[in-house]
Amino acid sequence: SWVTEQARATACTCCHDSKQAKDGPSQWAIDSGPIWTDTASDAAIALFAGLADSSIFGAFDPAENNGFQRAMTGLPSDDGPRMRAFFVAELERRGISAEKAASFPPFGGPLYANMHAAPGACARGEGVDANGLVTWDASTKARYVYVLDVAAQNPGVPPNFDRPAGTLWRLDVLASQGALASGVRYGTTPPGSFQSIPATGRAPALEPGKAYHLYALRDVAVVATNCLFTYAGK
Repeated sequence: SWVTEQARATACTCCHDSKQAKDGPSQWAIDSGPIWTDTASDAAIALFAGLADSSIFGAFDPAENNGFQRAMTGLPSDDGPRMRAFFVAELERRGISAEKAASFPPFGGPLYANMHAAPGACARGEGVDANGLVTWDASTKARYVYVLDVAAQNPGVPPNFDRPAGTLWRLDVLASQGALASGVRYGTTPPGSFQSIPATGRAPALEPGKAYHLYALRDVAVVATNCLFTYAGK
């Protein structure tokens, strides 16, 4: 009952509570009885215990999340050790060792793949030109545009992977506005957009002859362009 109460306090209910999932719960459901954990796969139990890697989904700082953490356990909890102990016991009941639980592939599918995809060289016409024009795959529009240091990690999903260290400039489109076509000027904010990084002040000047990383997203986790370019400058 305590684990169920904890789960009901989280956003997991959007997909794993039949009362909230309009098209039916996905894979496991906390309102299934008499023991809802029986609806979860072995891999899911390993995730709940924090033994299988699900870090790609991100996590809020407990101080900003009503005391709930998601670093120790995959299922958010305000008592990580207790939550882990519960699901480790469930793994043992199923005859699954901690080593087996830790051997499950990282969760996240395309989220994991996108985070770890090596950027290639920008195609002709992509990057930031001498006039500061930022261009990406012209066949698609973007809601998020990043210019990063060449060694920066690919941006991931919120709440804690979408602002990687080394981000020089990030442009966001307002939720109420349509996505932007390729060709916005570095450091500017076209109508319907705002500068997310840096939070204040101008975007840092790019250095001629230096390599940079361009990352454009059609929407959260939907990559349009991920490439490296050398800024020519004027």
